Amino acid sequence: MISMAVIELAPAMLEGTTYELLISVSNAFITLNVVVSTQLMAPFRLAEIDKDNDDASANRRMAEYTLLISGINILGVASSVWFFPRNRKQCRDWKEWGGHRFSVAISALVFSVFALIYSFTCMVLSVLPSTSCLKFVGGNGCANGPDF
Repeated sequence: MISMAVIELAPAMLEGTTYELLISVSNAFITLNVVVSTQLMAPFRLAEIDKDNDDASANRRMAEYTLLISGINILGVASSVWFFPRNRKQCRDWKEWGGHRFSVAISALVFSVFALIYSFTCMVLSVLPSTSCLKFVGGNGCANGPDF
């Protein structure tokens, strides 16, 4: 879908640049997906599971967590699919119409930059030993000390 939109909508001689921009933004949101998945481990107490306390309750929490993450992904896809053109004709119609709105461009830029900064910050916090215990980044809480 992205390739079709780039070919039809990108300005002449900027197809490659436009495609790379879209792929880079897409990759940033893959990272955001990992961050959100990790952050949701704390409410399900999955950061506390190890070989000593792996039981039926832990398996049930893992199944509930998996269903929640799958549901969030499905909801994200279902809500964003409307931003893609249905076919080549719609791409051409959008190109003829113009489709250049400054407010939409700024909104997309702000949303993408926020996702990138949020993802990067959370990933750094989860890697550092002194902050990896924070429930916010998927740890089991710093009351127990850092997760080493």
